[in-house]
Amino acid sequence: AAKEFPVHLFDLMLGRPTDRSVTVCVLTYDEVEGYFEYGTESGRYTGKTDSIRIQGTEPVDVLISPLAANTRYYYRWNFRTSGASNFQRGDEFTFHTQRAVGETFTFTVQSDSHLDENTMPDVYLRTLANALGDGPDFHFGLGDTFMTGKYVRPELSHRQYLAQRYYLGHLCHSAAFFFALGNHDGESGGRGSQVW
Repeated sequence: AAKEFPVHLFDLMLGRPTDRSVTVCVLTYDEVEGYFEYGTESGRYTGKTDSIRIQGTEPVDVLISPLAANTRYYYRWNFRTSGASNFQRGDEFTFHTQRAVGETFTFTVQSDSHLDENTMPDVYLRTLANALGDGPDFHFGLGDTFMTGKYVRPELSHRQYLAQRYYLGHLCHSAAFFFALGNHDGESGGRGSQVW
């Protein structure tokens, strides 16, 4: 089933890129301490964020700032699980701060990934890999992604959220994610719990 995904320690997703900063949303599946290193040359990190502690399955936003405008950066997540003495180095990923006016950029778009009985996980992963191959500055999700409106109570969609974090993490570690609500993402407001 598409809502099943391999055991893994964390997901990284970029968001809120500006000419001076980017936010990395970190979701871990264990108690983890970590920090980001970053720089303008691959493998050479001249900046570092403060270390943070994450308890697991509650995403934490980490701001990387100050950055130079219209610049490609390389970064990696360094982490250690509870009780470990040494930090492990994650893979190197990349992002580009806001480009100058008039300069070209690349973006990718997806819609209706659903992760239901009509979704083929291997095709979805291949699609995200193809998008990553285009080197996008950012990626749009046009809805029917987290599917809260398809559940009797939105809280029951948590597994769907975690699965999408896994899948989107294959692309959005290097392309900032922008999300729009679809009719199954709770936009209609006609189902489930409501807060007034």
